[in-house]
Amino acid sequence: MAEEAKTQTYEFTFDQKKKLGPEERSSLIKAFINYDKNKDGHMDESEFKQILVDLGHRKITDETVKAMLDANDSDKDGFISWNEFVTMMGKLQGEDSAKFGTVMEGKHGAIAQITGAHGGTHSYSLEELATFAKLINELLKDDADCSDRLPMNTTDDTLFHAFDNGILLCKLLMFIDPNCIDESAMNKQTNMNVYQVKENLQMAIAAAKGLGIKLVGINSSDFINKTPHMILACVW
Repeated sequence: MAEEAKTQTYEFTFDQKKKLGPEERSSLIKAFINYDKNKDGHMDESEFKQILVDLGHRKITDETVKAMLDANDSDKDGFISWNEFVTMMGKLQGEDSAKFGTVMEGKHGAIAQITGAHGGTHSYSLEELATFAKLINELLKDDADCSDRLPMNTTDDTLFHAFDNGILLCKLLMFIDPNCIDESAMNKQTNMNVYQVKENLQMAIAAAKGLGIKLVGINSSDFINKTPHMILACVW
């Protein structure tokens, strides 16, 4: 384990990023490094329970911790690796699929309808969503900077997750005009914090406006929070 710790990296799969935003990912990295006391890239039961408590799960019991370890210790070595830890935290976090709408039949096919916090409703066509996803897959299929997100699944809500670090939006705009964004200024780190993500998104939104694309009321938070109707308004 000591040898593995020397090359320990803290990365997230795209599926894990769907459930964990940039702030949450940064918190998990800091917490894991802090509680991996012997720096071997693994945590034992006591370290894992303490990290859960400090991340807000204060009512968790020893029995629950043991059950979680037993269920997620894929190599059965009695320890939790980084990847096993992130998978578990993603399960605890869960995914609010309701935010992407309730599917129903519309006049022109299936739609998803979303009710906002103040009672307002928005809807979008599932066929439209799939068409956008297919088009983006085709346009950027050879772009190495998007390879962790493309090709995206065209039959679910993956499109709303794909824009959350700003790179995909920048690359779409650069497809229209390669000079509209200074690529050397883009943040492309594996684990970006929320400020780096906002820099990418703000750069993309400014470039879009420079190209004459109207983005009324759309800002970086819409992509970070994965607000469906605002993201689709931008893509449209």
